[in-house]
Amino acid sequence: MTITHQFRQYCKSLLDQELLLFHPKANADVAIALVYPNCYELGINNLGFQTVFRLFNRLDGIYAERAFTYPEPFESITRTLETGRTLADFDCIAFSLAFELDFLNLARILQRAKIPLLARDRSEQHPLIVAGGMVMFMNPAPVAPFLDVIFIGEAEGLLESFSTVLLQAKHENVSRKKILEKLAGIKGLFIPSVHDTGATESIERHYRPKTETVPTSSALLTSAGMFRDMYLIEVGRGCPRGCRFCAAGYVYRPYRVSTLKEIEHSIDPQLWKNRPVGLVGSAVSDYQELPELMNWIIKKQGKLGISSFRVDELSPANIELFERGGLKSITVAPEAGSEKLRRVIHKPIREEEILQGARLVARSKIQNLKLYFMLGLPFEEESDLDALVDLSGKINEIYNEKGSSGSVKISCNAFIPKAFTPFQWSRMESHKEIDRKRNYLLQRFRKFNKVRFGSAKSTHEDILQGIFSIGDEQTAGLIQVLSQDSGNWKKTSLEIGFDYETLLHRDRPYQKRLPWDFIKGPVPKAYLWKEWQRAREEAGK
Repeated sequence: MTITHQFRQYCKSLLDQELLLFHPKANADVAIALVYPNCYELGINNLGFQTVFRLFNRLDGIYAERAFTYPEPFESITRTLETGRTLADFDCIAFSLAFELDFLNLARILQRAKIPLLARDRSEQHPLIVAGGMVMFMNPAPVAPFLDVIFIGEAEGLLESFSTVLLQAKHENVSRKKILEKLAGIKGLFIPSVHDTGATESIERHYRPKTETVPTSSALLTSAGMFRDMYLIEVGRGCPRGCRFCAAGYVYRPYRVSTLKEIEHSIDPQLWKNRPVGLVGSAVSDYQELPELMNWIIKKQGKLGISSFRVDELSPANIELFERGGLKSITVAPEAGSEKLRRVIHKPIREEEILQGARLVARSKIQNLKLYFMLGLPFEEESDLDALVDLSGKINEIYNEKGSSGSVKISCNAFIPKAFTPFQWSRMESHKEIDRKRNYLLQRFRKFNKVRFGSAKSTHEDILQGIFSIGDEQTAGLIQVLSQDSGNWKKTSLEIGFDYETLLHRDRPYQKRLPWDFIKGPVPKAYLWKEWQRAREEAGK
């Protein structure tokens, strides 16, 4: 059996498990390959990726197929899931980027598809290479040299304008240069070869039109993804809290929610009867109609899925609804071990609120409690690490006292500065220091029998993500080399003269131009700086 035949069988096994909730086209004038540069299991449950897939296929004259990074032995294959057509044969390749670390996969996919990585090296015969997704809202500079078009903002309302230009160009045989010049006139599209990134706030972020009131929801269901047949629906976009480290709370401003009636009218309950319904949003626990929505789902014989919840919003009433909805796991994110550091990051949750939340979960039918913290937050001290250990010890005692059979997992990832947040001026801690703190906590946590300690990423990944999060266009050279040899990023940086130390491990002054300053953010830069100074004051620095 050839590798091509094996790949088609692999694709068929995935497609057979999908239930499409719309009718995609089989063909049209303009063909778009929509690529999620990570594994299928992760990408297929990304609501933004699903939404763009549906939106493209609803536009006249446009159709889209999907592609991912594939597992062994198919890792070198760059073909679509639906027809196995090679990416290089499409009119446009559109990357959906949710994580900075996927910058490497983007570069690998283009190279494996035998498409020149640098946009300036492409000819009229090559597809137009575009990218969107949340990381493009923040800092697209590290991959800008690879891309012809970058979506700065939300896709709804923007894809139609973009596709109209492509469709007209296809009919009139317009040159690549003319296409990009025309696209440069659309608000929310950044054309690296046309726009001046030296001009402050020259590109304005695009937001979902106010007339668009239908909540974003699943375009398909599948048992092959991470969430296994879960129907996803967005209850709100953005967050009203303003945590100083959190990009989602700033780049998605203003905070917007759907009404309960809009949600109820947007879906057919028969589609998700006896399926889990995943409520999506950065601030699900702040949704004012949440109890009514959960009751409605439960009455329709649906099951609940909630990715994360504010620990200070846990209540007996909410826990009861979670139990009735069959929720088996709840995730909370205190972020810091001490109350002082939580005030500094503008997440002023009291320790007693965290402990009370743990008590409620421990005596419930919910089997798993996950708590997310960050290491290396600005102004973090050793006492903050000890406070995290003490807090975890108290949670361990609660689970022992209640005789709970459930498990508690503490996850600690490194703090990474993000564009358009007050902490965008902060340094990131060194690889050595992050490892030291992780090892210190690992040793201290060994005495607990109910609480486990771990992290979702390695320190190597944390540091690389930090470089990609705040790097400028020079970072593209590092990405290009790493994507080809998968080598050690530290060694590679030294070999090519990439100064990651200055980039990542030093505070940035207000006067220094940031790589994303050409994008007009939803919050004035001066306000973000004031918040950074307030954090200093609250930390006593």
